Amino acid sequence: MKYKECIKKIGLKNVILYEMFYILEIILNLPYLMLRGIAIIYDEILEFIVFITKKQQNLLARIFGKTRIINLSKISKRIDDFRLKTIKELKKVGGEEEKMNKHKKVSKDDVLKMFYDLQTKFWEAGRFVDGLSVDFLADRMETSTYQIRKAYKQLAEEGYLKLEEVPIAFEEYDNGLYTESNPYLFCKVYVLTQKAKDKFKKNGDEDDEQSYKI
Repeated sequence: MKYKECIKKIGLKNVILYEMFYILEIILNLPYLMLRGIAIIYDEILEFIVFITKKQQNLLARIFGKTRIINLSKISKRIDDFRLKTIKELKKVGGEEEKMNKHKKVSKDDVLKMFYDLQTKFWEAGRFVDGLSVDFLADRMETSTYQIRKAYKQLAEEGYLKLEEVPIAFEEYDNGLYTESNPYLFCKVYVLTQKAKDKFKKNGDEDDEQSYKI
């Protein structure tokens, strides 16, 4: 991951702080790292010039086996928590972006057109549907629910969609002559405004022969 991408995902402050801890850890370990380097060179020279016993090799390996002897995460719990939180956040953001990249990108105009076309097809089939759920439209357009929600909000701000209370459950009443359905449960959904309907009628889309599988 590039430096600029890290700043964009977790913020400049967190990147600088993380690097400061990393550099400080190197500085604190510098004397040990120098001795370790000398020991490794010494070991190589002895092995090349004269015979060095396995016991001597194991002794050097035990003394200078670690790459660092000072670990700030083990010294300070706050530093350890910060490091873990930063890495977790970076992975989380990266995972969400990867997930987003798998979905098709759609514009608010695409969403509005699909909304209008699907609702028209529903009505033609005798299914009087006022609103379309975010999950349903996201599935139909092979995109994320995030993009659909974002488009809904933008379209509402522009006057093409509006929140309206619609009935979702009915109670049937038979008076002896006919049956009446009285709604008793409602929910708020986004529905097309007259402005949206006029937009497509103006473009002649009410006669569009394009079909969608429902």
